[in-house]
Amino acid sequence: DKSGEILQKYLENNTSLQIPVEEEKFSRSGSHLFFKESFDNNVYCIESEGAIIRYSLDFGDFSIPKTFFVNDFYKEFEKLNKQGFLNINKFFENNRYAFFEVVFQKENQSSEINQLLYEKSSKRIYKQKFTDDNISCFSNVIGLTENDELIYLPNALDIIQKRDDLEKENIVNKQIINEIEEDDNAVLFLCKIKSR
Repeated sequence: DKSGEILQKYLENNTSLQIPVEEEKFSRSGSHLFFKESFDNNVYCIESEGAIIRYSLDFGDFSIPKTFFVNDFYKEFEKLNKQGFLNINKFFENNRYAFFEVVFQKENQSSEINQLLYEKSSKRIYKQKFTDDNISCFSNVIGLTENDELIYLPNALDIIQKRDDLEKENIVNKQIINEIEEDDNAVLFLCKIKSR
């Protein structure tokens, strides 16, 4: 409550996983508050009755096994990292779309960033994949607006390095792209999702 008193607890940590993981756990859309956690294939919506699963992704062989949370974390992570696993890194939603950033990690391999855009009305999924070799100005999504725009936050150096590619894009104000210098702040890109 407003005075700091705990009224209810949701998603108690009853696993052996007692390490800090820095991540974006919460996102918001209108009056909805969403929660996701590393090593969990679910996205939850916080409702008055508790945390309700909103989406559950099946990663097949790359899912986190249930034994991960009951056995020694470091041993389980070592096994998991050898076989490779997928993990929901970011989640955003509006009335028409749900956006998931899902990262594939495997020992001795570059990570893969998979951006999944789920169109609710058609139940279609659109996918875009990035690796360390093809990181672009469109690989760091930080939000989804109610106007069906994905918000990207590329740093200035990425924009400078990808300037030629950006010239081919349908950018409203290309002058900004050409004037960016290496020490400038990051720039927000708003990209409208085309209706199909």
